[in-house]
Amino acid sequence: MEDAVAFHKTLPGCDPTPLVDLGMMPDIGRVFLKDEGQRLGLKAFKGLGGTYAVHKLEEQGALQPGDTLTTMTDGNHGVGVAYAAKQRGYNAVIYIPRQMKKDRRDRITGLGGKLVEVPGDYDQAILAAKAAAEQPGWHLVADSSWEGYTEIPTNITTAYSTLFYEAIEEMHTAHNTAPTHIFLQAGVGSFAAGGITYALSALKPAPHFVCVEPVDAACFLENIQDGTDGKNACRGATESVMAGLNCGVPAITAWPLLRDCCCGFVVLGDGWPIAAVRELYKEGVVAGSQGVPGTLL
Repeated sequence: MEDAVAFHKTLPGCDPTPLVDLGMMPDIGRVFLKDEGQRLGLKAFKGLGGTYAVHKLEEQGALQPGDTLTTMTDGNHGVGVAYAAKQRGYNAVIYIPRQMKKDRRDRITGLGGKLVEVPGDYDQAILAAKAAAEQPGWHLVADSSWEGYTEIPTNITTAYSTLFYEAIEEMHTAHNTAPTHIFLQAGVGSFAAGGITYALSALKPAPHFVCVEPVDAACFLENIQDGTDGKNACRGATESVMAGLNCGVPAITAWPLLRDCCCGFVVLGDGWPIAAVRELYKEGVVAGSQGVPGTLL
């Protein structure tokens, strides 16, 4: 984790992002929000994962000039990979589900990434990206994981420790406090796993972790309720407005952490993030629907 934090400190534009003090809330306590809208100019934290994963591949000598980085996305991970590819001189080909909104597509193409739409959902995009990555000179840089594919997703999860390091450090130095509860949105779970891993190493006693998902993409909650091994696809349509969380199956690297460490699993309908975006705007925070699902809990 220290390696990821140190690496991100060397990146231009990767300065610590604001920790917003939302004040005391009745029957809850003091609430802080980490505003990642200013990270690397990408309006999202996912650039942390893309840049660090590519950095580790370069350390291993796995990349050559002209190589292609590929992944699947329904949100901002594709933006992070396209950004990393542009910064380091590689090609980026991003597989996307058919329902992905135009503004999200434009952010990827604006970074030089090529889009390939699949005739299905996020899980179909996974299959397409995996197949494409079999080509010579192509490298899959995915934040989801499965049997036989865990190293790069683990590096991406580790990369997210940077924002938790920043948040916990500022809470300590500027506010003389530490989090007792951390609400973590989950798609495949890589972000949440990164937060849990860092917080467990940095905080004693450990805080309580709560996983938050869309009601129609609740792959963690449903696998918990069904007592499975975390490999079952969710029953929902995965078409929430929380686009980056519309994932059907947990990452195998994230599943054990969330299963064992979260004290609660919450699912939200689309009205919650829409309301949260409006409320945060009043506080001067410009946020997207997938970044705010825990804010109004």
